[in-house]
Formats: sequence, C-alpha cells, structure tokens
Amino acid sequence: MPRPHDFSATNSTLGFEDVKRQLGIGSNTLSKLIKLHLINRASGNERNRYTGTSIEKLFPARSNYLRIPKSEEKALICSIGYETGNCVPSMYVDATGPRNLDRLIDIKQHVTGDEWVLLENNELRVTGYWSLSKEDSDFLTEQHCLVLASYAGFILDGGRLIREIEGIKTHRGRRAFLVEPLGDPERETYAQSYLLSRQGPINRVLTAAELETAAEDQAEFDSNCQR
Repeated sequence: MPRPHDFSATNSTLGFEDVKRQLGIGSNTLSKLIKLHLINRASGNERNRYTGTSIEKLFPARSNYLRIPKSEEKALICSIGYETGNCVPSMYVDATGPRNLDRLIDIKQHVTGDEWVLLENNELRVTGYWSLSKEDSDFLTEQHCLVLASYAGFILDGGRLIREIEGIKTHRGRRAFLVEPLGDPERETYAQSYLLSRQGPINRVLTAAELETAAEDQAEFDSNCQR
C-alpha cells in the first residue's frame, strides 16, 4: 500500500524518488506514467519535480487491488497506447489525424449504420488490435466480459466487450472489438484499481481466481515493504 502524503497544497511537488516511495512503484513504472502524462512535471525551474495533484489522482487506484466477482469469470487486461491527436493515453483505436483515415474507413465498412452513429458519439469505441485466441474472443464477447486498460499497472479505464469486428484489416491476425465504455457504477468499481504490470504480452485474459491471487500477493508484498 502506498504511503499517505498531504497533497492539499496546490504548489506541492515531489522528486522522482519521493514519487516512487509515495506510490509504491519502481523506476520503470514511474517513467511510463510520466511518458503517458499521467504524472506531470512541475513547471518553472523545478527540474525533476512532479506535481502533487497528478500524483494524488493515482492514489485511489494504487490502494485498490483489481478483483472481479467469480460470476464475471474472466477479464481482458490491455496495455495502453496513445491517442496523439487527443493527447491522451487510450486502449482504443487512434482515430485522430489524416494518417488514420484508411483505418476509419475500414472500421465503418465492418460495423452497422447504428453502430457507426454510436461510435461517432463515443457511446461505443473500437479497441486497438489485440493478439487473442478465437476461443478467448468467443467467450469474452458472448459473455460481454470486462476489458480493462492498464496504464503501467494502474487500471483507469474500461468497458464491456460487445463483439469482435470480423473482417477488419489488422496486423498479423490481431483482433479488434466493439466496446461499450463503463458507466459510472462499474467505473468506480473496476477503473480505479491496480494490477502489477509484468513483462509479456500487451494483453492478457485473466480469470477471477487469478486476479484474486494477484491481489493477495500484491497486498502481502506492499505490507512487507512497510515493515
């Protein structure tokens, strides 16, 4: 569990090592969060200092280990890309800029008219292209399972898988999905949590039991670090 800190002052800043201690993370994780602009550099002449307000926003997630009910069975956890035009980290297709026009045309040709209207209104989104087995894809979409976005271990976004968009042009047979973004109640439950980021594939299908074990292991590790 990260150590509490008073971020109430609007001008509160911390150094790199202090941020690591406060959030209970390593150098690589912190560097990723800075690169994703989830932790902001302090303005002015404070070199290698970071704003307390941006760090404070990550506290609720870091202190809440990701779990899902047994009834959910499985969830798809995806590492995050970056929507350059909107300047935000995202697990969705980057629909910004003229270089993605062909991608948008391809998506439009493989969704219904009603789905396209919902996509234009951001009521549905299209995920990035994930390496996933047909068996996992079928199960996750048939059960409308959770897809959750991992920002270097911080789960801050997610949705419900609606269906795979079959026939879409993807790299090396990867799959893209229609997703309904989480509403407020589920966002509060799932999209403010933490799952230790590990080396390996950028997307993982994890069972409720695996997430429970991971949460227990992380809780024990954090507890030992505070002794």
